[in-house]
Amino acid sequence: MKRISAVLLAVCIAVGFATDAAATTLRRYTLLEVRDAADTIFVGVPASSSTRVVADGKIVVTDYAIDVKEVLNGTVAATTTITFPGGKHGEKKM
Repeated sequence: MKRISAVLLAVCIAVGFATDAAATTLRRYTLLEVRDAADTIFVGVPASSSTRVVADGKIVVTDYAIDVKEVLNGTVAATTTITFPGGKHGEKKM
């Protein structure tokens, strides 16, 4: 089960935020659509995380360093960084 969760997480990360926004409507992609659109699919474990602010200090993002254990599709470095919106940086939270 952990392996399936890690693969699913890696697929979602590799594709990025695969949504088309129209007002408040988001398109939902199936796992197969996400898999087919992915340039890279890998299994990994988080090694570290850090936060920072972007967009002139308006948005907080969290960077995760991932130790790659297995590459299922494409190529990726042994350690790769993925970034998600949100987190807490100093007094700023999102």
